[in-house]
Amino acid sequence: NFIQRLVATIDNLPEKKLPRAHLPIIPPKPRFIVAGTTDAPQTSRRNFTRYNAYIKLLDKLNPDLTTKIYVHFYPLFQNAYEQLGYRNAYFNDRLVNVIDHLLETPDPAEPILRAQPAVLYTYADPLLEKLTSGQKVLLRIGPDHRKKVKEVLREYRDQLVNLKP
Repeated sequence: NFIQRLVATIDNLPEKKLPRAHLPIIPPKPRFIVAGTTDAPQTSRRNFTRYNAYIKLLDKLNPDLTTKIYVHFYPLFQNAYEQLGYRNAYFNDRLVNVIDHLLETPDPAEPILRAQPAVLYTYADPLLEKLTSGQKVLLRIGPDHRKKVKEVLREYRDQLVNLKP
């Protein structure tokens, strides 16, 4: 069910919650690490290394080949998108819109301050806390990884909007 999970995840990236049950990949280990003090917790830079393997994989992908594979399997992507209830919409349009949304993710100064109003940490900055699940993922991976992901997203976006059926 990789394609179905991928489509569901992409569709949910601009939302507030990203259902972990639909993720097409295993989340990084170990758990989220906090630095700073109890009164002023912040994201630890050690968290960023949790994402190294994902960034290496992203870096190794050939964008032209990946796009060709996507086009080849596009009917399966479209079918999975329709199964989510989008009968009169195109998955490719949604994918481009989600990429545009992710590219709008801010690049705040590090370290990012956190708050712990309950069990889970939130962002101390209300503007960052209001971001969507996909944008928060890009914050979580760190500034260097975020820059790389945005570069790759721009490249894929250019290919996706210039597809010739």
